[in-house]
Amino acid sequence: MILSDLRMLLGSQPTAALKLVFDDGDTVPASFHVTEVGHVTRRFIDCGRTRRTTECCLLEAAPRSAWVLWADGKLAEKAGDAAKARAAYEQLLAAYPEHQMGQQRLAVPWSAVTDADAKRALEYATKSRERFPDDPEVAKALGVVLFRQGNFNRAATLLGEAAQKREKDAEVQRYLGLALRQVKRPSDARKALETALALNLSGEAAEEVRRALEELKAAESRS
Repeated sequence: MILSDLRMLLGSQPTAALKLVFDDGDTVPASFHVTEVGHVTRRFIDCGRTRRTTECCLLEAAPRSAWVLWADGKLAEKAGDAAKARAAYEQLLAAYPEHQMGQQRLAVPWSAVTDADAKRALEYATKSRERFPDDPEVAKALGVVLFRQGNFNRAATLLGEAAQKREKDAEVQRYLGLALRQVKRPSDARKALETALALNLSGEAAEEVRRALEELKAAESRS
């Protein structure tokens, strides 16, 4: 294939994903990008003194920079696209396994996706907690994952820790209140849930909190 053939092929399928393969047959990872496109001419003389010339198009691929992959993840988080953020951080760590910021951030989008693989979510959040034991966002992420898996005591501890450093985080207060309710601490649960609403929690999360508060009040009136 020559360069004009490649251009024609790409132009005829503008929505198709480009899949690159190394000479050994392995697929080029998604964390790589094309750095150069070249036109290569090679001239040979074989043992019979026959001359021949070949021309080809050469694509050079290299890993995307760690900064770009990390920025992709952060932008996706800011846009509320947890799945895209998760994919960006996974690509980052696939290319740069020791990247500390990637290790720290990966737990966050995993905790934000409600239908995420529970085992992998717990694995990533636990690893992040081990590496960053004082990070309140990591504590929040692990707390949320544990809450969804029914480990309410441990979740309440981690979310309480996160709440001390993230006082205006409505999501922390929401999950903290729900976890405290599950471990039979109604007074503390009500305080956290009311704080979540005061911090302008909205949508389905706010409705869930209101229902929980109504149930707490009903239980108090019966006791």
